[in-house]
Amino acid sequence: MNPLTPLIIDTDIGTDIDDALAIAYAVRSGLDIKLITTVHGDTLTRAKIAKKLTTELLGMNIPIVAGEQKPLKQNYIYWTGLEGKDFLNQTDHDSNYPIPTNGVDALIECIEHYKNNITILSLGPVTNIARALQRQPSLESSINHLYLMGNAIDCVHTYHLNYRAHNFKADPEAIDIVMNTTTPKTILTTQVCKKNYLTKEELQSWQDSTDNLLQYLGTTAKVWMKYINYDVAYLYDPLVIHHAIDPTITSKRSYEHVNITTDVNPKFKDIFLKTIQ
Repeated sequence: MNPLTPLIIDTDIGTDIDDALAIAYAVRSGLDIKLITTVHGDTLTRAKIAKKLTTELLGMNIPIVAGEQKPLKQNYIYWTGLEGKDFLNQTDHDSNYPIPTNGVDALIECIEHYKNNITILSLGPVTNIARALQRQPSLESSINHLYLMGNAIDCVHTYHLNYRAHNFKADPEAIDIVMNTTTPKTILTTQVCKKNYLTKEELQSWQDSTDNLLQYLGTTAKVWMKYINYDVAYLYDPLVIHHAIDPTITSKRSYEHVNITTDVNPKFKDIFLKTIQ
């Protein structure tokens, strides 16, 4: 893929650290991000996190729009209460970053504007994308490729979605809508993504850095790891982003309009670290 292909990033930034890592990686890789939309839970807070990250720490002015807060049908919302903690201050919440809240409209408009030349990198539940497809079914033929962070079971002759993966579990009706389109799709499975991760020692070196971005990422990653009781920070969403640079980084099995990742080139972490540092 051409790194200058127009991109949309749809994200639930603010909970797991991997969304922030992914957006930072995308910007520092020089990708052409036309729009960031936020999804699931308090999407306005998520959008403010994304705005402050991209504006203050990455020096970029990317349109950011808050999207759907609730799943299509169920009531399940995963929200830790740590989202934006020690990053957003009262000024940020009050007025510093005025954020539009019509995420689905923004998605539709961006896809139509870059029709047949737009790729979507989905880092969270796909509620925004499903809503856009419900409103305008013709969009499915206007998207070049949709990369999804989720999970599926590869069964040689077929595949089955794994609804235990957070992004699918959070809105199963939405993922069903998205998967039933003819849009070319790749699912980045959790098993493959777990092969690359940051250690506590690496994150501590970021905290000790003079780079404000690395300080933020290192500190927030360790807060998340403590909350979820992990010893490492997995590079789930950054691997999704990397497919806008080089989709051959993973091996895949193909099923008509769907690709399922089966492995990843071990060089990915080194590329990620070299780029983001």
